[in-house]
Amino acid sequence: MKSKKMLFFNKVVRFFKKQLPYRFAVRRCKTKNGFEGDCTYNYETDDYVIRISNKLSENKAVGVFLHEASHLGSLLKQDDPHGTAFGIAYSKIYKMWEAEFT
Repeated sequence: MKSKKMLFFNKVVRFFKKQLPYRFAVRRCKTKNGFEGDCTYNYETDDYVIRISNKLSENKAVGVFLHEASHLGSLLKQDDPHGTAFGIAYSKIYKMWEAEFT
């Protein structure tokens, strides 16, 4: 049975899975080196995995998810993971977030 305390986080993830044109999985798990989250691309399966630290509060996990989801649209476009393509993707993600959840 899923924990009730992460219901909003799960709702946000479901929304973006329907809205974004990328195949991705989201995992809440122990992360390395104290990272709050990361996004990786698997060339063999042509999909992404977003990992979010299971130590984060629900609100913080949502914020980190929005950040990592922004990498979906920029990860393969440039060498700088937080360059222009990321900024454009983050802007689009955040506008979608505001329209649906605020």
